[in-house]
Amino acid sequence: MKIHIRLICILLFFSVYAVAQKRVTVSGYLTDKNSGEALIGATLYIPEVENGTVTNTYGFYSFSIPPGNYTLIFSSLGYRTTTKKLELTKSTTISLEFEENDISLEELVVTGEKKDQNITSIEMSTETLEAKEVEKMPAFLGEPDIINSLVLLPGVTNTGEGSNGFNVRGGNVDQNLILLDGAPVYNSSHLFGFFSIFNTEATQEIKLYKGGIPAEYGGRLSSVLEITQKEGNMKKFTGSAGISSIATKATVEGPIIKDKMSFIASGRISYVGYMAKFSEGNEDNNIYFYDLNGKINYVINEKNRIFLSGYYGNDVIAFGGDFNFRMNWGNGTTTFRWNHLFNEKIFSNLSLIYSDYDYILGSTDESTAFDWKSNIVNYNLKYDFTYYINSRNTFEFGVSALDYNFEPGKVSSKTEISAFNELEVPAEKGLELGIYASNEEKIGHRITVQYGIRYSHFINHGEAEVFEYENGSPRDPNKPNEFDGVNKVIGTTRYENMETIKSYGGLEPRLSVNYLLNDRSSLKASYNRTKQYIHLVSNTTAPLPINVWKPAGRYVEPSTADQVALGYFRNVKNNTYEFSVEAYFKKFYDLLDYVDGATLLLNPYVEQDFLSGYGQ
Repeated sequence: MKIHIRLICILLFFSVYAVAQKRVTVSGYLTDKNSGEALIGATLYIPEVENGTVTNTYGFYSFSIPPGNYTLIFSSLGYRTTTKKLELTKSTTISLEFEENDISLEELVVTGEKKDQNITSIEMSTETLEAKEVEKMPAFLGEPDIINSLVLLPGVTNTGEGSNGFNVRGGNVDQNLILLDGAPVYNSSHLFGFFSIFNTEATQEIKLYKGGIPAEYGGRLSSVLEITQKEGNMKKFTGSAGISSIATKATVEGPIIKDKMSFIASGRISYVGYMAKFSEGNEDNNIYFYDLNGKINYVINEKNRIFLSGYYGNDVIAFGGDFNFRMNWGNGTTTFRWNHLFNEKIFSNLSLIYSDYDYILGSTDESTAFDWKSNIVNYNLKYDFTYYINSRNTFEFGVSALDYNFEPGKVSSKTEISAFNELEVPAEKGLELGIYASNEEKIGHRITVQYGIRYSHFINHGEAEVFEYENGSPRDPNKPNEFDGVNKVIGTTRYENMETIKSYGGLEPRLSVNYLLNDRSSLKASYNRTKQYIHLVSNTTAPLPINVWKPAGRYVEPSTADQVALGYFRNVKNNTYEFSVEAYFKKFYDLLDYVDGATLLLNPYVEQDFLSGYGQ
């Protein structure tokens, strides 16, 4: 591991080089004038140097240039462009509030100084949507849905009608890292996959990385879906309420301290349960979901800002009568973030994150009364830094630690005559560590390169008991694909708390290149290696929420994927239309597979049914 960290330090040394010419820095925050919310992806363009920058997730920007007279053009889609002419003799802070543009979206698309952002940006295989765009798309039963909107994009497919999740470029549903304000989400759907858990009224931006994944992200093979919640109106109190064919929803937001502290709360509850009362005399039949999003945002001073956000949602299905069956499942997340500006060039974000997913099913019928419980809980610490070196180099680096607690399943009998026996699958624990460094560099006027590296390290640790098998393996190598090709259990080994059972690690290089052919077109290429240390154990496409996650360990290897992509991007008719085409090649290693007839749920010896393979 020391060698890998040394490689990252070498990248830091070569990226952060001294600049001979004296430079000044212009930096600040760009926000919405009506709400005070940060504008993500707003642009600063300086025609004298034919260069510029964009704001980050928190609306912050920084740009360094030699002293002199400049024209600063600030723009953001849907807002009026602001132009400032200044003589810059020292570093200056310019924070602006943008007014919404009165003209229509169609008119706005062909205006603005950075209308060629899709050509000049280093990003490829990336899709960005705003919540208001999703709300304009056709909606199933009148409910706008983020996941259903994503499957309209190239390279993204649905896993099936009424199923949970989506696939990206041939990957499995568990190979997508879904983040809600930085917190991982393990089940993104309500009502068995017909609707997603993400409320558009509480959402600010949706960003999907299908390739060219930045070094900041790790833990999944195929994609990263990053969903940012709204921050709340800093200026005034507003509220809304609505009714669709399946749910009632309401949102309220406003300042706690005007221009300093704000909040937003948004909730939904469905009434599908009234349709579920289909059997005469069975009023106990029900099916519904509810969720609540909330966020508090506090500007301490010019250099410090904190956020506290959360989500809680649950689905319930119940049948009365002779069946007496009940199932409920849900996600919960909490994220605390601290933005700190060390100076006009160094921006940092510290995140403390909690996430859990659990499901419970059971019956109250005397002959079959039981409870089945399972959950996965995460605690995550991340510290990310951005160093705006100069107008041609932006350096990012950071560290992360993610703690996993897996409870695969526990069945409890509720009566003495119940047909169900007591059963508990042993719990497992893991710790995933990451360190990364990345630099985006402009080389001349035509070439932009983003090169980075990530090192990840996973530790499967105790407190746990691990089964020992004949010949040291759960499967017989002479019968690798046969159902009965298993070795006998000969004992167990107990590992104490934090004692290492098995550890894995590896480098994950990332590279993206953009070559401008002219002011209307560009060629882009990217390569990324990703590693995944936890696997979704499921051999069914049914949308039931009873899937189990299995960490890499003594008998399970982590998976790896390599992806190369090449794209051509062009704007036509004065940027009225954007055209792009991409080709990619992806190869998977050590994928988790199962023998035919595998028993994956409530199986303490589930590793006996595992196979390892590859794909492309």
